[in-house]
Amino acid sequence: MGLFTEKYDRILWRINGLILLLAGIGLLFGMLYIGVMILRDFGRNHRRPDLVTVDQATQKKEFLRLGYGRPLAGGQYVLIPLTTSSDGSTSFSYKGTRSGDEKNYLVVNKIDKTLSWVWSDSKISILRSEVVHKEISNDKPIAKGLWIQVVSKDRDQNEKLEEEDGIDLLYYDLASQEKAPILENLDRVASIEQINADELMILFIREGSGYWTTFNARTNKTSSESPINIPL
Repeated sequence: MGLFTEKYDRILWRINGLILLLAGIGLLFGMLYIGVMILRDFGRNHRRPDLVTVDQATQKKEFLRLGYGRPLAGGQYVLIPLTTSSDGSTSFSYKGTRSGDEKNYLVVNKIDKTLSWVWSDSKISILRSEVVHKEISNDKPIAKGLWIQVVSKDRDQNEKLEEEDGIDLLYYDLASQEKAPILENLDRVASIEQINADELMILFIREGSGYWTTFNARTNKTSSESPINIPL
């Protein structure tokens, strides 16, 4: 009986030791992971911004920096976001930026070797953008423009540009470098689909009701808005 108890205690001791070892390894890896994340955030948030602007009325600082280039379909153009924050923790990646961190786009034309800004200042907040192609059935699409969702007015006057202020939708033509308004002061954009070489079909919400319309990127004309009937 004593021998059996001794063997049982020995096995139990080994099991407890193994459990403690695994727990220690897990704790070590957890601490290493937390340390790496802290160091990465520290490094990201303490990179020197390219430009600091100061609002003369509020003395609020804004830290600006060029993000990473985004090659557009066809290879002629590269889109580079100008990103910002109020505390210097400027984002670097166009994919990883928080909503409202993008303030402008720099368009690089690799063939003409020219640079152009979509806006002449950085007083808007970009929410989302997508490429409009010359042909939608082509196996090798070529970008001809962008539709861009922005917040351009502080309608609730809280000194912040947020989606609650209303979303404006516009089209930017890469070749002419011209912008054309599509829709303004929307609650939400539900869907934007390119349906042919020139037209976009847009479903959106304004003042709690759904509508759809089309926009022609060749003529810069928006069709009449039609309500979306919700089945009740």
